[in-house]
Amino acid sequence: MMPPRLFAALGAALLAVGCAGPYVRQVEMPAIPAPLMTRIPLAVGVHYTPEFRAAQPMTSMNIEGMGSVENTWVVGEPSVAMFDTVLRGMFEKVVEVKQWPPTDSRPEVAGVLVPKMPAVALPTGVFVSADRAYIGYRLELFLASGEFLGAWDVVGGGGSGSQFVLGRTMVRDAMRSAAAVLVVSFFRDTQARAWLEANGVVPERLR
Repeated sequence: MMPPRLFAALGAALLAVGCAGPYVRQVEMPAIPAPLMTRIPLAVGVHYTPEFRAAQPMTSMNIEGMGSVENTWVVGEPSVAMFDTVLRGMFEKVVEVKQWPPTDSRPEVAGVLVPKMPAVALPTGVFVSADRAYIGYRLELFLASGEFLGAWDVVGGGGSGSQFVLGRTMVRDAMRSAAAVLVVSFFRDTQARAWLEANGVVPERLR
């Protein structure tokens, strides 16, 4: 159960913006440090769908004395910026693929990543409680020809400990955590490792 002081703080914050909902929460892209690894010597493509760019997943949280409070989290463009930053820090070359699947010409890359975020809760999407937030992405990997190779989830979490903070701050911190998980996933996920090894890359030599 949320401590009374947290209820009071949350209630005050909600009253400050009025009683109607859902509330639209703008989320800033977090500061992402450069990955501590040698860049993967491959060119990778990334395709951002219109749905991903415009992602605004919704969450609902029950507040004592107020009922259900709905929030819409504007995380699409910040997520695009986060993926761009992380991938350009990981790979020798990153090419944004505008059209996918390919039609006339194939991109000159070893593979194409297509991140997705449905408007539902975990394992992909956004989940927010009183003192913890999670954000999840689904990564689909294809050959440049359009052949599907596999998919895996990347989930990050951010929290405020025992002190109430704005939910958008926790979502931003969760996004930074997801960025770190994204890097690690290329070393741990079976499908990502298999793709690297098929292209002559030994993940352990990059650390």
